[in-house]
Amino acid sequence: MHRHAKKSMSSGAILVRCSQSLSHLTIATSFLDPRTGHTADVFSVAVSPDNRHVVSGSYDKTVQIWNLSTGEEEHLFPGHSEWVTTVAVSPDNRHIVSGSLDSTVRIWNLSTVEEEHVLGEYNASSIAVSTDNRHVVSGSFDKTVQIWNSSTGEEEHVLWHSDLVLSVAVSPDDRYVESGSSDKTIRVWNLTGDEEHALRDGMLIMCSRSLSRPTIATSYLDPRTRPF
Repeated sequence: MHRHAKKSMSSGAILVRCSQSLSHLTIATSFLDPRTGHTADVFSVAVSPDNRHVVSGSYDKTVQIWNLSTGEEEHLFPGHSEWVTTVAVSPDNRHIVSGSLDSTVRIWNLSTVEEEHVLGEYNASSIAVSTDNRHVVSGSFDKTVQIWNSSTGEEEHVLWHSDLVLSVAVSPDDRYVESGSSDKTIRVWNLTGDEEHALRDGMLIMCSRSLSRPTIATSYLDPRTRPF
């Protein structure tokens, strides 16, 4: 294992990175200077697929972009008026999606750092972007899962749980949407809005799909992780 400490010349930030061999489990951590970062709790983070950026959402109502190599803040998006609860980066590295308690989901262009769409009016708890970049899926505290057209910003489908939706994911082949809820179910939907399966076994707080094999990894409050 190798450790590196790097001081940013522009901001005085200390970046600490810890990494292991790529042939084994890779661990990398960066400590970003709080003097140039958020002013309140950071609730959600996402890493761009090209490993160049970290995106963070905070209770200070902002979305921030960080350079993963230097640890420096590159841009701040101030568009939300309430806590930012969830962020995601599109697979093509072109867009950031953020959800907030201001009842909006916003799509930002990472190149122009401008807002492109404001989606819906509800409080998002979790966001996922399809592999083909055509859809944004959002889960909400209002018990719904919504599927949006990322190009037009229009809502295509609304799916329902019986309690808070805490997590959403999209399958790598873009055929299915998975959602986890406080109603103690994991629901599998197709992108036309039809439910395929309902898996029942405790309150789900995180849901993700394996890229190499057809499994869903789930994390529970007990806490356990179970493959399906």
